[in-house]
Amino acid sequence: MFLRGFMFNRLKYRMQLWELQRRRDKITSQVRRDVAASLAKKESSHVRGAIRDGAQMDIDEVDDDISVLTTQFYVAQARRRFVEIPGEDS
Repeated sequence: MFLRGFMFNRLKYRMQLWELQRRRDKITSQVRRDVAASLAKKESSHVRGAIRDGAQMDIDEVDDDISVLTTQFYVAQARRRFVEIPGEDS
């Protein structure tokens, strides 16, 4: 039973992580296309900067989600194995 729960949790974590990484890759691909289109239209560098800034906010949000997901997974693993978890101030 323990092993089955562990394997399910790991699979669930991997699927969620994969989905977040996929979302991050889509954002990156889209910004590349948008910047290339902006260059083709000969728009100003301010337009391309705005495109990159908007995408960076989205990427940062996804990176935060990845960080939270990973932290939650490993904290759960540590608790399951009775490993002490360092405090936030450590």
